[in-house]
Amino acid sequence: MVGAGVSEETAVRAGLGKSILRWLESGLEGITERDRILLFIAVFEFLFIITLFGAGQPMSGEQAQAMASSVGSGLPYSRGPEAVALSIFGNNYYLALLMDIPIAGPVLAAYIAFNSGVYVSAQAIAGSLAGAPASGVQMLEMYLSLPTFWLEFMAYSLATLESLYLIFAAYNRRFLSELPKFVVVLVSVTVMLLVSAEIEAFFYARHPPTRGHRCNSAAARPSAFFKQGP
Repeated sequence: MVGAGVSEETAVRAGLGKSILRWLESGLEGITERDRILLFIAVFEFLFIITLFGAGQPMSGEQAQAMASSVGSGLPYSRGPEAVALSIFGNNYYLALLMDIPIAGPVLAAYIAFNSGVYVSAQAIAGSLAGAPASGVQMLEMYLSLPTFWLEFMAYSLATLESLYLIFAAYNRRFLSELPKFVVVLVSVTVMLLVSAEIEAFFYARHPPTRGHRCNSAAARPSAFFKQGP
Protein backbone atom coordinates (compact mmCIF):
# COMPACT_ATOMS: atom_id res chain seq x y z
CA MET A 1 0.00 0.00 0.00
CA VAL A 2 2.78 2.41 0.95
CA GLY A 3 4.74 1.54 -2.17
CA ALA A 4 1.68 2.15 -4.35
CA GLY A 5 1.14 5.54 -2.72
CA VAL A 6 4.75 6.55 -3.29
CA SER A 7 4.60 5.40 -6.92
CA GLU A 8 1.42 7.42 -7.51
CA GLU A 9 2.96 10.53 -5.95
CA THR A 10 6.10 10.07 -8.06
CA ALA A 11 3.95 9.83 -11.19
CA VAL A 12 2.13 13.04 -10.29
CA ARG A 13 5.44 14.85 -9.71
CA ALA A 14 6.78 13.59 -13.03
CA GLY A 15 3.63 14.73 -14.77
CA LEU A 16 3.94 18.14 -13.16
CA GLY A 17 7.52 18.44 -14.33
CA LYS A 18 6.49 17.63 -17.90
CA SER A 19 3.66 20.17 -17.71
CA ILE A 20 6.03 22.91 -16.61
CA LEU A 21 8.48 22.02 -19.40
CA ARG A 22 5.70 22.17 -22.01
CA TRP A 23 4.65 25.52 -20.58
CA LEU A 24 8.18 26.94 -20.81
CA GLU A 25 8.91 25.51 -24.26
CA SER A 26 5.69 26.29 -26.13
CA GLY A 27 3.93 28.89 -23.99
CA LEU A 28 0.21 28.25 -23.56
CA GLU A 29 -0.23 26.44 -26.87
CA GLY A 30 1.04 23.11 -25.55
CA ILE A 31 -0.82 23.28 -22.22
CA THR A 32 -3.58 20.70 -21.82
CA GLU A 33 -6.39 20.69 -19.25
CA ARG A 34 -4.49 18.03 -17.32
CA ASP A 35 -1.44 20.31 -17.29
CA ARG A 36 -3.55 23.13 -15.87
CA ILE A 37 -4.79 20.87 -13.08
CA LEU A 38 -1.24 19.78 -12.20
CA LEU A 39 0.01 23.37 -12.24
CA PHE A 40 -2.92 24.39 -10.02
CA ILE A 41 -1.91 21.70 -7.52
CA ALA A 42 1.66 23.00 -7.58
CA VAL A 43 0.57 26.57 -6.84
CA PHE A 44 -1.79 25.33 -4.10
CA GLU A 45 1.05 23.42 -2.44
CA PHE A 46 3.37 26.41 -2.80
CA LEU A 47 0.96 28.77 -1.03
CA PHE A 48 0.22 26.21 1.67
CA ILE A 49 3.91 25.63 2.42
CA ILE A 50 4.48 29.38 2.72
CA THR A 51 1.47 29.67 5.04
CA LEU A 52 2.79 26.75 7.07
CA PHE A 53 6.15 28.48 7.38
CA GLY A 54 4.42 31.64 8.60
CA ALA A 55 2.38 29.65 11.12
CA GLY A 56 5.61 28.41 12.68
CA GLN A 57 6.95 31.90 13.41
CA PRO A 58 7.53 32.61 17.13
CA MET A 59 6.47 35.85 18.82
CA SER A 60 5.89 37.30 22.28
CA GLY A 61 2.58 36.78 24.05
CA GLU A 62 1.87 40.51 24.01
CA GLN A 63 2.46 40.75 20.26
CA ALA A 64 0.36 37.64 19.64
CA GLN A 65 -2.58 39.01 21.63
CA ALA A 66 -2.45 42.33 19.78
CA MET A 67 -2.38 40.61 16.38
CA ALA A 68 -5.06 38.03 17.25
CA SER A 69 -7.47 40.65 18.56
CA SER A 70 -7.13 42.67 15.35
CA VAL A 71 -8.26 39.82 13.07
CA GLY A 72 -11.89 40.38 12.18
CA SER A 73 -12.20 43.39 14.51
CA GLY A 74 -13.48 45.58 11.68
CA LEU A 75 -16.38 43.32 10.67
CA PRO A 76 -19.86 44.89 11.06
CA TYR A 77 -21.26 42.28 13.46
CA SER A 78 -24.07 44.56 14.63
CA ARG A 79 -25.48 44.91 11.10
CA GLY A 80 -26.27 41.24 10.65
CA PRO A 81 -24.76 38.23 8.86
CA GLU A 82 -25.28 39.57 5.32
CA ALA A 83 -23.27 42.71 6.11
CA VAL A 84 -20.56 40.53 7.65
CA ALA A 85 -20.53 38.25 4.59
CA LEU A 86 -20.27 41.25 2.26
CA SER A 87 -17.37 42.68 4.28
CA ILE A 88 -15.50 39.36 4.29
CA PHE A 89 -16.13 38.85 0.58
CA GLY A 90 -14.98 42.37 -0.26
CA ASN A 91 -11.69 41.89 1.56
CA ASN A 92 -11.06 38.44 0.11
CA TYR A 93 -12.00 39.47 -3.42
CA TYR A 94 -9.65 42.45 -3.22
CA LEU A 95 -6.81 40.09 -2.30
CA ALA A 96 -7.76 37.74 -5.16
CA LEU A 97 -7.62 40.62 -7.63
CA LEU A 98 -4.16 41.54 -6.32
CA MET A 99 -3.00 37.98 -6.88
CA ASP A 100 -4.38 38.08 -10.41
CA ILE A 101 -2.10 40.96 -11.43
CA PRO A 102 0.55 39.75 -13.92
CA ILE A 103 4.11 39.65 -12.49
CA ALA A 104 3.15 41.23 -9.15
CA GLY A 105 0.39 38.71 -8.38
CA PRO A 106 2.53 35.69 -7.39
CA VAL A 107 4.78 37.89 -5.23
CA LEU A 108 1.79 39.40 -3.44
CA ALA A 109 0.23 35.94 -3.03
CA ALA A 110 3.40 34.64 -1.35
CA TYR A 111 3.53 37.67 0.96
CA ILE A 112 -0.15 37.40 1.91
CA ALA A 113 0.14 33.63 2.47
CA PHE A 114 3.12 34.08 4.79
CA ASN A 115 1.46 36.99 6.62
CA SER A 116 -1.71 34.93 7.07
CA GLY A 117 0.37 32.12 8.56
CA VAL A 118 1.90 34.57 11.02
CA TYR A 119 -1.60 35.57 12.12
CA VAL A 120 -2.48 31.91 12.62
CA SER A 121 0.58 31.64 14.86
CA ALA A 122 -0.58 34.71 16.77
CA GLN A 123 -4.01 33.19 17.30
CA ALA A 124 -2.47 29.96 18.58
CA ILE A 125 -0.14 31.75 21.01
CA ALA A 126 -2.93 34.03 22.24
CA GLY A 127 -5.16 31.00 22.70
CA SER A 128 -2.47 29.17 24.66
CA LEU A 129 -2.25 32.10 27.05
CA ALA A 130 -6.00 31.74 27.61
CA GLY A 131 -5.61 28.05 28.47
CA ALA A 132 -5.98 26.43 25.02
CA PRO A 133 -2.44 25.27 24.22
CA ALA A 134 -1.75 24.80 20.52
CA SER A 135 1.02 25.77 18.14
CA GLY A 136 0.45 27.72 14.95
CA VAL A 137 1.09 24.58 12.89
CA GLN A 138 -1.43 22.62 14.97
CA MET A 139 -4.03 25.35 14.51
CA LEU A 140 -3.36 25.35 10.78
CA GLU A 141 -3.99 21.60 10.78
CA MET A 142 -7.32 22.21 12.54
CA TYR A 143 -8.34 24.63 9.80
CA LEU A 144 -7.94 21.82 7.26
CA SER A 145 -11.33 20.51 8.39
CA LEU A 146 -13.08 23.78 7.51
CA PRO A 147 -14.69 24.31 4.08
CA THR A 148 -13.66 27.98 4.18
CA PHE A 149 -10.01 26.94 4.19
CA TRP A 150 -10.38 24.90 0.99
CA LEU A 151 -12.58 27.43 -0.77
CA GLU A 152 -10.25 30.35 -0.07
CA PHE A 153 -7.06 28.43 -0.82
CA MET A 154 -8.48 27.12 -4.10
CA ALA A 155 -9.68 30.59 -5.08
CA TYR A 156 -6.33 32.24 -4.40
CA SER A 157 -4.41 29.43 -6.07
CA LEU A 158 -6.54 29.88 -9.20
CA ALA A 159 -5.99 33.64 -9.16
CA THR A 160 -2.24 33.27 -8.70
CA LEU A 161 -1.94 30.67 -11.46
CA GLU A 162 -3.98 32.79 -13.85
CA SER A 163 -1.57 35.66 -13.21
CA LEU A 164 1.23 33.43 -14.48
CA TYR A 165 -0.85 32.40 -17.51
CA LEU A 166 -1.46 36.05 -18.37
CA ILE A 167 2.28 36.75 -18.22
CA PHE A 168 3.06 33.93 -20.65
CA ALA A 169 0.10 34.84 -22.84
CA ALA A 170 1.32 38.42 -23.16
CA TYR A 171 4.89 37.24 -23.82
CA ASN A 172 3.70 34.90 -26.58
CA ARG A 173 1.32 37.54 -27.98
CA ARG A 174 -1.70 35.40 -27.16
CA PHE A 175 -3.16 37.63 -24.47
CA LEU A 176 -6.57 37.92 -26.15
CA SER A 177 -6.87 34.15 -26.55
CA GLU A 178 -6.34 33.73 -22.78
CA LEU A 179 -9.04 36.26 -21.85
CA PRO A 180 -11.97 33.76 -22.04
CA LYS A 181 -10.18 31.48 -19.57
CA PHE A 182 -9.41 34.51 -17.41
CA VAL A 183 -13.13 35.31 -17.26
CA VAL A 184 -13.93 31.71 -16.28
CA VAL A 185 -11.31 31.85 -13.52
CA LEU A 186 -12.61 35.21 -12.28
CA VAL A 187 -16.18 33.89 -12.10
CA SER A 188 -15.00 30.73 -10.32
CA VAL A 189 -13.00 32.74 -7.79
CA THR A 190 -15.99 35.03 -7.20
CA VAL A 191 -18.35 32.13 -6.55
CA MET A 192 -15.93 30.33 -4.20
CA LEU A 193 -15.23 33.45 -2.17
CA LEU A 194 -18.93 34.31 -1.96
CA VAL A 195 -19.75 30.84 -0.65
CA SER A 196 -16.84 31.01 1.81
CA ALA A 197 -17.96 34.42 3.08
CA GLU A 198 -21.53 33.22 3.56
CA ILE A 199 -20.34 30.19 5.55
CA GLU A 200 -18.14 32.34 7.74
CA ALA A 201 -20.89 34.92 8.30
CA PHE A 202 -23.30 32.12 9.24
CA PHE A 203 -20.75 30.92 11.80
CA TYR A 204 -20.50 34.42 13.27
CA ALA A 205 -24.30 34.66 13.48
CA ARG A 206 -24.34 31.44 15.51
CA HIS A 207 -21.25 32.26 17.60
CA PRO A 208 -20.83 36.05 17.83
CA PRO A 209 -17.43 37.11 19.26
CA THR A 210 -17.58 38.70 22.70
CA ARG A 211 -16.21 42.14 23.36
CA GLY A 212 -12.47 42.01 24.04
CA HIS A 213 -12.15 38.34 23.11
CA ARG A 214 -12.33 38.33 19.33
CA CYS A 215 -10.40 35.76 17.37
CA ASN A 216 -8.28 34.35 20.18
CA SER A 217 -8.99 30.71 19.36
CA ALA A 218 -10.00 28.46 16.53
CA ALA A 219 -13.49 28.29 18.03
CA ALA A 220 -13.84 32.06 17.67
CA ARG A 221 -12.54 32.29 14.14
CA PRO A 222 -13.56 29.81 11.42
CA SER A 223 -11.07 31.08 8.86
CA ALA A 224 -7.93 33.08 9.60
CA PHE A 225 -6.59 32.86 6.09
CA PHE A 226 -5.78 35.75 3.81
CA LYS A 227 -7.51 38.32 5.97
CA GLN A 228 -4.49 40.58 6.17
CA GLY A 229 -3.46 42.18 2.92
CA PRO A 230 -0.47 44.34 2.01
